[in-house]
Amino acid sequence: MRRTVLSLVALVVLVFAAPAVAAPRWGAEQLQWEASGPVAHDGGPAPGAGLEPCDEVPGGLCGRVEVPLDRDRPAGAQIGIFFAVFPHTDDSARVGRPIFATFGGPGVSATQGGGEGFVNELFGPLRASRDVVLIDYRGTGLSDAIDCPPLQAGAGDFYENVRLCGEQLGNTSDLYGSEDVAADIEAVRDALDVKRFDFYGLSYAAADLQAYGVRHPRRLGTVVLDSPFSLVDFDPWATDVARNIPTLVNTICRRSDNCRRDHPRASEDLAWLAKRLRTAPVDGTAFDSLGDPHTVHVDEAMLVRLMLGDFGGFSAQSEVAAAARALRRGDAAPLLRLAAETFVTFPGGPPPPEIFSAGLLSARFCTDQLFQWDPLASFDERRRQFDAARSMLDPRQFAPFSVDGWAAPAPLGSFQPDPCIGWPAPTHDRERPIPDDAKPVRAPALILAAEYDIFLPRAIVEDVREVLPNSRLIDVAGSTHVAAFGPNGDCARALIQRFLATGSAGDASCATRPAYAFPGVGRFARTSADMRPAKKASPEDRSTRADRKLAAAAAATVADAFRRFFIAGPSDHAMGLRGGLMTSTEDDVGATIDLGLYRYVEDLAVTGRGTYDFETGAIDANVALVVAGSFGQVQVSGIWFAPGATKLRIDGQIGGRRVVAKVPAT
Repeated sequence: MRRTVLSLVALVVLVFAAPAVAAPRWGAEQLQWEASGPVAHDGGPAPGAGLEPCDEVPGGLCGRVEVPLDRDRPAGAQIGIFFAVFPHTDDSARVGRPIFATFGGPGVSATQGGGEGFVNELFGPLRASRDVVLIDYRGTGLSDAIDCPPLQAGAGDFYENVRLCGEQLGNTSDLYGSEDVAADIEAVRDALDVKRFDFYGLSYAAADLQAYGVRHPRRLGTVVLDSPFSLVDFDPWATDVARNIPTLVNTICRRSDNCRRDHPRASEDLAWLAKRLRTAPVDGTAFDSLGDPHTVHVDEAMLVRLMLGDFGGFSAQSEVAAAARALRRGDAAPLLRLAAETFVTFPGGPPPPEIFSAGLLSARFCTDQLFQWDPLASFDERRRQFDAARSMLDPRQFAPFSVDGWAAPAPLGSFQPDPCIGWPAPTHDRERPIPDDAKPVRAPALILAAEYDIFLPRAIVEDVREVLPNSRLIDVAGSTHVAAFGPNGDCARALIQRFLATGSAGDASCATRPAYAFPGVGRFARTSADMRPAKKASPEDRSTRADRKLAAAAAATVADAFRRFFIAGPSDHAMGLRGGLMTSTEDDVGATIDLGLYRYVEDLAVTGRGTYDFETGAIDANVALVVAGSFGQVQVSGIWFAPGATKLRIDGQIGGRRVVAKVPAT
């Protein structure tokens, strides 16, 4: 649950929720292909590549190759493509093909957002005999990162900020697409004098590979794509994303002991909520997970926004069924809080463009994709074309959401029309990322599809196989976007390393078992009397049923407080669902929360301290309970939001009676 730079890969996908491109489906035509097993190469970076250690990438040897910004004018302005080589560590080893890697977003730097820590964690034992090359494609990281200040700051009108970024880039705004990125990768390969290489790409880096592969197929050894973006048959309305949301909500709830008991079909609660908000939106003031107040208008478009976010470990998807039930009972507080939490910004502000470039995301995406309008048309004409396409949509296309709910503009909907509607018209003649006459790439490939990937569900990921037909697609259960660094990351990394070492992923049974269940909520009780009672866990327990309901409420309060911490990080003024305060801190080991009359239910205030261990997932909270006519002191402990989570134990006394009880941890 620790937040890392790599989490940006998932976060930035939200900026453009409905990517699209038209591309052909291939028939049986195939290329001849060389043997794909491990082969030797020249043993390391070419002496003439100009590699040397640099402060910007500790542990790596840094290089830069100058290429034309506009390849139609090779003598014109140049752009330096920065890369870092991490040499193999065993001089006695028979050196295999180097591994090239680029990052997703698009806009995330491989060298600054990943670096040596990424290389060691992902490739581990392969490092003995493999060089690893991280490339910052044009406009990212140390390859002249695009900095469009209003867009980078994430404030103001999103559509206007994208338009201004395009205006800032001027007639270079269409020189950052996947075709040019593919040529940049080839320039790095040539500079290193590498004959063939293996490729690892995460998220949008799959576009790099697809564009490169159809142009230079014989340069590729094996390919690993993790949660890949497909350039083939992508729907600008993101219909598959909409259809996947009920499945995601059902799956998360079904695996949660708390949620499953109250919501055997959580998607039905979601559908009821979408229908209700279409005709009767909910308005109110609520506090986000940092404790800042927001006046929110919760309509169907806001519900869509909620379902498109994975913050706090899918807090919205884990809580939406219970929030819908609460609203049916006249309690809007849980839903209003979820809506307020969508306004939480990056802790410490947005990242610098050298880590993640929002400008490059726009430049790359708006150049690569085809939308519902002619890019050569004026803005007004583009808008008319979009509206005409929207009017033709099947009203059931995005069920359980309506067209108005799904195809709503930013900032409160799913970004329709796409912000690229204001991007400058192209001024250069460039091939599509996958040309119409492209042939399939015969390189052996491993493709990982993350079960909990919101924007790139399996229905989209499998389209990559049109480009890479000689591939094995493995579904990684319980994994979030970028499986190698998700909850089932140990399994995903083992499969990746085995495939790169041998050309086969082998036994993938570990991918069928989620590492753990995400904790869900069964009910948002107004009072402790509405809670499911905790179960007795020892003969020493002397509690009444009412005591055990209070015990369950105490455990739910502690879990809720930690969930809020995971959404946005430390705060000195966070608020409980129904009142009270929380302060929180974190270090490399874990998180600490301090509760002051923190309320999850109206009649129970909780005060005390709790800790969470990032490594083990262990909660240990000692809290005092203040309830009308009674008082208690309990310890809440157990594994939560981590492998091995089953039960939380509540041990102490309430009203002078010993309580030893347990509740589901999930």
